[in-house]
Amino acid sequence: MGSRLLVFCLAATLIVGCSSNTPPLAVVTGRITVGGEALKNARIVFSPEGGKRKVQDVLHGGDSFDETNSSGEFRLVHHSGSSGAELGKHRVIVQVPGVEIDDVPEGLSATEIRALIQPQPVSLGDWSTIEVIEGTNRIEITLPVGAVKISHSEIVKEKLPSSKKKKK
Repeated sequence: MGSRLLVFCLAATLIVGCSSNTPPLAVVTGRITVGGEALKNARIVFSPEGGKRKVQDVLHGGDSFDETNSSGEFRLVHHSGSSGAELGKHRVIVQVPGVEIDDVPEGLSATEIRALIQPQPVSLGDWSTIEVIEGTNRIEITLPVGAVKISHSEIVKEKLPSSKKKKK
């Protein structure tokens, strides 16, 4: 009987000890607009900057992320699966989807195709660093029209020489 109790206590200690690896998180919601219009289907990532982080946090990442909905709204989820982001300063990355594979012009090299279909970065300017504080954080990211190449034709124009653009 005593050995079962000892095994139970050891197991409970291990479970409790392992569950405390997630750092304190705060809820982060927001909206991204470009020129007043919602930025749809964009991936947003908050990546903690420096500070004193545990080895397991660095190895497993401390990033929080989401994809904006049709209204440009997002709600961050930590890599641990919990809602929110770690407290402190974060580097913010936003990407929009690249060109659909069906829209890629013919006769391109593999390198050119990869450049077109990969997610495209968004120029964030003053929004490239955001501090997450305790409680609920509501972040409204408003970007000028030129910050995002939303249309696939704009991405193709920028990435390809004129001789390789798809003719319709």
